[in-house]
Amino acid sequence: MQLQKMDLNYHDPYKVGELIYEADAETFDFFFGNKKNASQKLGQLVETGDNNLGNEHTYVVTNNDQEIMGSWFVPLGKERDHSRNSNSLWTILA
Repeated sequence: MQLQKMDLNYHDPYKVGELIYEADAETFDFFFGNKKNASQKLGQLVETGDNNLGNEHTYVVTNNDQEIMGSWFVPLGKERDHSRNSNSLWTILA
């Protein structure tokens, strides 16, 4: 197993969205209705970036076949300007 910085050229953001969903399926089902819809919305957040679940903050755990087995989010770095329009969950839902 390896811990790698997420790279959209190699790693599927929608697989990461599924893993996020599985961490708290009941809550995500409440908000999004089902696994498919929730995983898609979460995957969009990962893919789009500029949010706490964005790919720029994501590390993935892969097995020997490079399949994503887990994820780790490290939202560190410059402080964001929250007054501007960002790619939050609410903008993805709209």
